[in-house]
Amino acid sequence: MIYITNPISCKQNQISFDDFFNGRSAMQKEDTMDTITYCLDSVPEQYASKFYVPTVIAKIQDFNERWKDLIAMEDKNPLYKPGKVPKKNGGWRDIKEPIPPLTFALSELKYLLESTFNANRIYHTTAFAYIKNRSAIQAARRHSSYPKWLLKIDMHNFFGSITYDFALKQLAMVFPFNMVLEDEVGKKEFKKMISLCFLDGILPQGTTLSPMLTNIIMVPIDYQISKFIRASHPIMVNTRYSDDINISSNCNFENFSVTKIMNYASCLEELERKLPVTLYQFKNGDANIKLLAADTVSANYTLGRLKKVNKEYADLSYVPIIIGTKKEAVKLTALLNNWINDEIPRTKVISKIVDIFKSFEAPLTLNVSKIHYGSNTGQSYILGVKVVGKNNLALGGKKQRALESGLYNLFVHPNKYSIEAAEKFYGQYNYCLNVEGNNANREKRFEKTLREYYDKYCPARFKEKRGSNMTVKELQSVLREIMKTLTI
Repeated sequence: MIYITNPISCKQNQISFDDFFNGRSAMQKEDTMDTITYCLDSVPEQYASKFYVPTVIAKIQDFNERWKDLIAMEDKNPLYKPGKVPKKNGGWRDIKEPIPPLTFALSELKYLLESTFNANRIYHTTAFAYIKNRSAIQAARRHSSYPKWLLKIDMHNFFGSITYDFALKQLAMVFPFNMVLEDEVGKKEFKKMISLCFLDGILPQGTTLSPMLTNIIMVPIDYQISKFIRASHPIMVNTRYSDDINISSNCNFENFSVTKIMNYASCLEELERKLPVTLYQFKNGDANIKLLAADTVSANYTLGRLKKVNKEYADLSYVPIIIGTKKEAVKLTALLNNWINDEIPRTKVISKIVDIFKSFEAPLTLNVSKIHYGSNTGQSYILGVKVVGKNNLALGGKKQRALESGLYNLFVHPNKYSIEAAEKFYGQYNYCLNVEGNNANREKRFEKTLREYYDKYCPARFKEKRGSNMTVKELQSVLREIMKTLTI
């Protein structure tokens, strides 16, 4: 099967007869960057005729010749440096940042893929991450009409699960990549070119190309998930933001005990706290662990000593973990065996998503401890954005207080801000306006807060030659002016 994705043209508002007779045209709506994907047995002639394979192969060969030294390197680790980026829920995420000359090669490759394959517009319409004019806010707005019942699914180690072989197999199903991969010479050259994007056989997180490639690779999987969702219920909505899949509806679409999933997830978290390695490391054979009951082992097996697994138990074939009672040990042993055998409790939708992964032989796994399903009586958090009632988004109380605190500090203690910190706050302020801008009352509240802090705390030198009745844009220009005067 071949998956062909086309962008949907920007829609227009309906106009009245008065507008028509007065010569006013229909106003275009905001471009949502939506796409439509077709699943066909072969590429129609109308598409194939517009993609001249020999010319594309020549461009790929030219690229490979220019960067042949980098492509020929077996160990590409020296071309990366470790880095960290903050997670949305706290903590840090490890990434691999490419260094020159790999940075230049990947930038050139990105331009080649976008200009030749139109790669930046190949994504399923349910994908919202790493796409121009799309964000978590737009993804949350898709669910704002159906906020009552929500299923949140998280994929474990998303980027690290995408291997070189899996990526090639997926790209061979996506037009126009399939046209090149069906050619013997084209396949050989394309494999050389795309190998530059991988590190130790997996897709590293931190390069300019990895995000775009994940969206292309996921097109067939996103298509099949959406097809199942549409067939299951007419008023269900699904989106994917990188490794987060969200499905919502106004009605209960899962005939399943929510408690069972939550209990399973909490038991896994309890078990992982007792293990010297993570569950995924244990599943991959990094440790041999045996769960023991405290009333069946010697008193010398204390929890403190068990932490020294490398020295204390070098003579044993397993690492003993004391659980408590025999009943608890039996229960968690069964749980661990189910985890190893991938026999986890699933809802109807989760089971189908896992089956879709398996049908593509995708090395993707679900993070069971982060699965959530239930009714939030009209209030749900989706990708950090609060859905309040129908078609309304809001910030949580924590973000609102942080915004007001940031405004106060910027007016009263501007010298404590570095330029980077001030720019970050200004970005957060605009993010808040984008989230709640569709709610007139909340927009007025932000305007009122900004005006109040300006009148009360803004230094006098910034108020000179300015009137009292300022627009929101003029007030925001004051913030920008304050930031220009900051010193690190």
